[in-house]
Amino acid sequence: CEDATAVLKANATQALQNELDRLSVFNNDDHQYTDATFQALQTVVSDASAYLQSGVLVDETTFAWIAKLQEAENALVNLTVINQLLKEADTLEADWFTANSWNTFAKAVADAQKELEREDITKDEVAELTNALKVANADLVDVRELKAAIEKAEAITDTTMYTPLSAKTFEDALKVATDLLSKADANAEELAKACEQ
Repeated sequence: CEDATAVLKANATQALQNELDRLSVFNNDDHQYTDATFQALQTVVSDASAYLQSGVLVDETTFAWIAKLQEAENALVNLTVINQLLKEADTLEADWFTANSWNTFAKAVADAQKELEREDITKDEVAELTNALKVANADLVDVRELKAAIEKAEAITDTTMYTPLSAKTFEDALKVATDLLSKADANAEELAKACEQ
C-alpha cells in the first residue's frame, strides 16, 4: 500500500512539474494575451512552483494545482488574430475603397482598438470584435481598378479615329465610371460592371 501511495505521489508530482515546464515557456512579449489574463496565469504558475518546491506534497493538493494551472491557461484571452487584423488594417488606405465601406471598416477598427484597451475584455468580446473586423474587411469595396481604368480612359484625348457612335459610347462609359467613383455607397458589382465598359 505504501508503494502504491509513493507511486501515486510521484506521478502527481511529475504531472505538476510537466504542467509547470510546459507553461514556463509562455511569454507575452508580442501581446498575444491580455495583460490581466497572462498575469493571472503567471501568478498561478509562481504559486504552484512554490508549492512544488516546498516539498510538502499532498496528492489532492497537487492535483488541485494542476487544475488551477489548466484553468488559468484556459482563461487566457488570446489576441493573436485580432492583433493581426489590426496590423493588416494599418496597411490599407481610405482612398482605395468607397467612402461607406471604408467608414464601416474604420469604425470596426476604432471599436476594436478602444475595446482592447480594457483590462477586463473577455474571450467572447474579442471574438465579436474579430468577427466585426473580418466582416467589415470583407465588405470593403475596392475602387483601385476603376480608378486605373478611368486614368487609362482619360489618357485617350483624341477620339477622332473612332466612329462617332463608339466615341459617344466611350464618353458615356467614362462619365458613368467617374460618377460611380464619387458614389459613396457604390457596390462591388457596380464597379466591376463599370470596369468592363
